[in-house]
Amino acid sequence: MVEKLDLKPAQSATFVFEGVEVYLLLGDLIDIGKEILRLEKEIAEAEKHLEKIKIKLANANFLAKAAPEVVTKEKAEAELLAAKLTVLKENLASLR
Repeated sequence: MVEKLDLKPAQSATFVFEGVEVYLLLGDLIDIGKEILRLEKEIAEAEKHLEKIKIKLANANFLAKAAPEVVTKEKAEAELLAAKLTVLKENLASLR
């Protein structure tokens, strides 16, 4: 069934193809409660990992002794984790 919607339906995934947004209602496909728990766990793990990296990067001793490529790698990993967290939190919010 095809409908034109003004707002994204709750508990749905969004795909964009050639300028057309397609919404897939997830409530019929997955256990929403289990998916929420999975996302919460993944968010907690990513936040914990990101916090460890931030602590390391805030440590002047680490910055003074680490090779520049190690520092660059840690900064890049922090950026990736922050981006991942943004997506995970958006996904979680769309399921609630």
